[in-house]
Amino acid sequence: MAVKFLFATCALVLLAFSMGASSCQQRVEFTVFHTNDLHSHLKSAPSEPFGLGGLARLSTLLHRLRAGKPHSFYFDAGDWAEGSWYYSIDTGANMLRFLDLLGCDGTVLGDHDFLNGPDRMMQTIRMANPSFPVLAGNLETGQYSKGEELHRTIPSSYIKEVGGFRIGVIGIATSSILFDSFLEPIKTVNPIQAAARLVDEIRPRVDAVIVISHNDFFMNQAMAKFVKGIDLIISGHSHRKKPHPVMIKGPDREVSIVESGKWGAFLGQADLEFDPIVRRLRVKEYTLHPVTPDIPEDPVIAQLVLEQEKKLSEQFGDDIGRIVGELEFDMHHQDTVESSMGVLMVRAYRASTGTDVALEESGFTGSDVPRGPITLMSVHDIAPHIYNPDTGKEWTLHRWNAKGSDLQAIFRIFYRVNGFMPPGWTLGWLFSDNLHFTWDPTLMIGGMHRGIPSFFEIVRSITIGERPLDPHARYSVALTDGLIRAFKIGGEKLKLNLDFSQLEDTGIEAWRSVLDYIVSRKRLTKENLRVGQTSKTLGPDLAILEYGIEWDKTHLLIEVENLGLKPSRDGQVHCASGVRDGYALFESDEQRWTPIGEASVPALKPDQRVQVRIPWVASGLAAGKWPVRCEAKLRRDRYKDNNVAQRVFIR
Repeated sequence: MAVKFLFATCALVLLAFSMGASSCQQRVEFTVFHTNDLHSHLKSAPSEPFGLGGLARLSTLLHRLRAGKPHSFYFDAGDWAEGSWYYSIDTGANMLRFLDLLGCDGTVLGDHDFLNGPDRMMQTIRMANPSFPVLAGNLETGQYSKGEELHRTIPSSYIKEVGGFRIGVIGIATSSILFDSFLEPIKTVNPIQAAARLVDEIRPRVDAVIVISHNDFFMNQAMAKFVKGIDLIISGHSHRKKPHPVMIKGPDREVSIVESGKWGAFLGQADLEFDPIVRRLRVKEYTLHPVTPDIPEDPVIAQLVLEQEKKLSEQFGDDIGRIVGELEFDMHHQDTVESSMGVLMVRAYRASTGTDVALEESGFTGSDVPRGPITLMSVHDIAPHIYNPDTGKEWTLHRWNAKGSDLQAIFRIFYRVNGFMPPGWTLGWLFSDNLHFTWDPTLMIGGMHRGIPSFFEIVRSITIGERPLDPHARYSVALTDGLIRAFKIGGEKLKLNLDFSQLEDTGIEAWRSVLDYIVSRKRLTKENLRVGQTSKTLGPDLAILEYGIEWDKTHLLIEVENLGLKPSRDGQVHCASGVRDGYALFESDEQRWTPIGEASVPALKPDQRVQVRIPWVASGLAAGKWPVRCEAKLRRDRYKDNNVAQRVFIR
């Protein structure tokens, strides 16, 4: 009877797997390796706190691990192109060739892969001629004259096999109001709707479905929750580093989501097991491998990287390693708060153009720069804006003769909308030079402003120079192509009727403006690039910035300042250490913090700062790299985004 039942079960399973995918007698095991958001980072970023990354090391690690996994695949979750100066060599074709050498089995289009438009995107892919597919299943090409050609070049999905076991691989490109205009006249379809359609199409022909999606992490979580038939999502775009898969209960199965950070610092490895009886795929084991400095470089990849550096120097007529200045402190990119990098950029823009005001947005700032000598490469990657091969230039600075009322609307709406973004989303920070504003982070329901359901005005006052902004006057404003595009898109969506009729292209590339500023000053210090000089909260605002944390091997020295308009009461600073050499845990939500100590902060007047000391003795610590997190605590501090800062110290 048991034998008959076994044969009946096998018959049913074989019928269900009419495409002949897997045997009902044994489980199927295979491994998926993955990266995302490489952004043309051929080498480890100089500012990477643990020295992680580099394609030559990644290649060694990947090939070493795959040698022990006979059934394995390597997928990349997009944004392999723009983001570093190497992109300017051939708009990302070099990265596709590198991925081919790494043994890539498939990638997806990210937003930074199509920033030069659909024609150039296809040309880049054809130029590289990769052996693997570049996928995007959510592109609507009805208004694009080369639509059929695009779908041949960039398919929606494909099928991989492991010993008769069939895996459907689907690609979902970035869909975002901020980036869709770069693809015009192509439109992107909602990722969840596109995934549902594509899974329905491919599911009857395969045993498992993997989606490679370059969309916000929360969007990929929603995809897992609402779309039937997905087994695994390889995520990109959010630069999230997930030491373990995030598990989401979907309509018919539990879905694993993985993401490995950015810039090739980590390689994800998901060991998967498929049970043909219940027809489910699960992550048996997961490892996020750091690409550490002790990994030997693949000599072939290392030589090709050197050749790319030589090409870049020749193409731009200068040695990319040339030292052009000195930096006194570690300068960091920040997405959500004001940073010295943004301060540097707007000061450079205004110096180059002679305008009343200069503006930039935090999303358009680039890579961190470590203290010490500043190279030409590092300067460029402070502002790694889109290279246009037709003009031979990257984003240039424009002079906008702006209405005062338009500037007022931009600042008021930018910070009002920012307060209501979904979890994990942010518009960032709008940097300004010679424009100062006061604001209240507290949101209250109010009336209407330019037709938008309004909340109590967060931005309370704006001054330009020493005078209040005049809504009826015009002001010259320096800004880049990218910020103009963002303002136009936002203005159109929100019906702001912004007036861009008086706009002049200076022809000055933004990054060269930053270069000229650094060369003219020779040495950049935290004193002349301090944040908090152009924006003030209405109440007290205790802040700790990354450049304000130091360690003398016996004490942490923490600089606390009041960036608000009102005096602060007594407060406290709490510091904690993370896991030593905890590469995967650093800047992840799984970090484990151990208290170091606390110190009292006296009452501070506006713009006053004080240094507090917390004992932390090197002799009591094991050798290695220690993350440190310090937080300022003050009752009634309404703006908390600048209360916390992190550093990594070497023992």
